[in-house]
Amino acid sequence: MAVLIGRDAVIETDLSGAYLPITQVEQITLPDTKNNTVDYDPLTSDIDWSVKIPVSLDIGDVSCTVAYDPSDTTHQTLDEHALYVHENAFHVRVTKGSTTWTYDAIGVDADAVEFSRREKLSRKYTFKIQGPSTEESSSS
Repeated sequence: MAVLIGRDAVIETDLSGAYLPITQVEQITLPDTKNNTVDYDPLTSDIDWSVKIPVSLDIGDVSCTVAYDPSDTTHQTLDEHALYVHENAFHVRVTKGSTTWTYDAIGVDADAVEFSRREKLSRKYTFKIQGPSTEESSSS
């Protein structure tokens, strides 16, 4: 299960060259990490069950839901970058308290803009992660 981060968390990306915080964030989700295995069941085995062999890891995606503002320059930048394939990785950095997670991302998806009854717009951005995070903690 991914970690849902609450108040005082910051998500930033360096899509524009320098780290800029994503504005009006309502929710941040860190990626799941899953082990992929294959079942191995040799015919000559004395045991009655197969053996699991690890073959790879799957790293999920980082996502954030924002109170969407089409005139916000950060949201415009994310919208623009969702329209093309990235040839070079960029970084996504999430900070909560004294802990910072940094990920290499290879793309960003922009979900459909949602309208609520209270006339609020929201949009979810999902960053496609290339590998495990670098985690740093600083003492306060």
